[in-house]
Amino acid sequence: MRLAILNTVREYGGGEKWAISIAAALTDRGHEVILCGQPNSELCRRAAAVGLPEADVLLRHDLSLPSVMRLARLWRRLRPDVVLACTQRAVRLAAWSGWLWPPLRLVYRNGLKGSFKNKVYNRLIAPKISFLVANAAATQAEVLAYGWLPQAKLQVIYNGAAPPQTDPDAAIAVREEFGCRPGSTLILAAGRLVHDKGHHLLLQAIACLNATTSAEDWLLVIAGEGPQQAALAATVERLRLGDRVHLAGFREDIGALYGAADLLVHPSRREGAPNAILEAMAAGLPVVATAIPSARELLGEDAGCLVPPEDAPALATALAELLADAPRRARLGEAARRRAEERFSREASIGRWEALLTAVAAGEPLPDLTAPRRPKSVVG
Repeated sequence: MRLAILNTVREYGGGEKWAISIAAALTDRGHEVILCGQPNSELCRRAAAVGLPEADVLLRHDLSLPSVMRLARLWRRLRPDVVLACTQRAVRLAAWSGWLWPPLRLVYRNGLKGSFKNKVYNRLIAPKISFLVANAAATQAEVLAYGWLPQAKLQVIYNGAAPPQTDPDAAIAVREEFGCRPGSTLILAAGRLVHDKGHHLLLQAIACLNATTSAEDWLLVIAGEGPQQAALAATVERLRLGDRVHLAGFREDIGALYGAADLLVHPSRREGAPNAILEAMAAGLPVVATAIPSARELLGEDAGCLVPPEDAPALATALAELLADAPRRARLGEAARRRAEERFSREASIGRWEALLTAVAAGEPLPDLTAPRRPKSVVG
């Protein structure tokens, strides 16, 4: 199978991390994968850095005829069996390009609830989409409710997470880097610093926690970068949280941060299926998250602590309770690890993607995606 993965985002976040990961995994399984992104994008840079084939293509607004023509020329050159579009702009421009390159077989990965809207322009491109794959059932249900994309074209494939490589020395080094003494609790938040991730809500909760938990020894590390970084730094200073909160920026050693942390907090307002929650679960960390549908879906009834969205006092209370209850943290962390292993393994996710994409490439009926599967066809 020859697969082109199309992403129009210049920055690097969870969706781009997933694209690199699935490209590497499918390449290891014998498929030919090309990552297609904007010129000078982080996606293309990182793909080249790890030895993955990449192609840049300038893509402007969704109705840009020059962008559509560039894509059609790219498909004629690459001759992909399937194009996997990973953003709204990517799927719309790729769909329009199908009128100029008729062999197009298009799969759309919808990774964010509320992003693929019930709009006329999406209805127009729907016939060009072979499958829309959501990374959470809540996202799939949202699109299904529109009534104009058939259920047979909708699938759910969770992102999947593998247990992190354990390196006790690296974890110790991370704790020392942030001044987290032995016996103290390190709270981790991981994700791009954007409005949807809810970091301002988290800082409000931390301010409440700081005022009511003088006996506990803890600190918060926020790993990530993004447009809200300066505003968050100003809020930390305004709330006088400098001795409690560390804005760590983007970290290549995120596995070491999971190894060093005692719990993950994820205060999102809107998500698909949060990679940070899945990765924390695979690492055996207890999770405190806002009760958005996808977080409820991932954590279930007993693998985490859910609080109402936009409720900083409730978030502070949940954190305070876990800080004071190490045995409960251990129970939640073990339940999260088991749930990640049983329901959201990386190998299962890769197998389901491989089965779906290979079937689309061959024009065959979709196989059962409820279990990992290795299709017979490999490189085409």
